Amino acid sequence: MFRYILGLLLACSSCAFASSKIKQVELDSIIAVVLPEVARNDSPCTTQSWGLDLSQEQDHALYGLILTAVAMAKPVTIEGAEECIGSGRFERISKVSIKD
Repeated sequence: MFRYILGLLLACSSCAFASSKIKQVELDSIIAVVLPEVARNDSPCTTQSWGLDLSQEQDHALYGLILTAVAMAKPVTIEGAEECIGSGRFERISKVSIKD
């Protein structure tokens, strides 16, 4: 049991998380840039912003979820993929959860 829990912790220890409301969403060419209200200091990329590559079909659903959260003024939890996109500036979003 201990090894299982330790394995889960190690698997998620490299994931970057942020939980806050979204301050701004903007489009930079084919990259949707997401700026949270709370500044983060753990980004592996050159900026503290999150990004979605809209040329990738799987990122369209995450973009819709983020826009829904903004419209509802709900905080979100974002999980990063530790992959930089947009010339290395933005961390790619891998998961989004809307909070109550």
